[in-house]
Amino acid sequence: MKGNLISEYQKKNIETENKLKEQQLLYEDVRAGRNNYSKQLSETEDEIAETKRRYKIVNHQINQLKEEI
Repeated sequence: MKGNLISEYQKKNIETENKLKEQQLLYEDVRAGRNNYSKQLSETEDEIAETKRRYKIVNHQINQLKEEI
């Protein structure tokens, strides 16, 4: 009786450990994906800022050329 109970608990323990490992792997995948998207967002924001800066420069140059004409 006790041997069966111990065996059953060991089996449940193994199943729980396997579920934990699976969840850890899923967590790592989600975390890696989040980090990737976060990095892409940061790079895109930098590109937008650079594009805005260039736009202002070009717009200023256009206005200067208009004044010269």
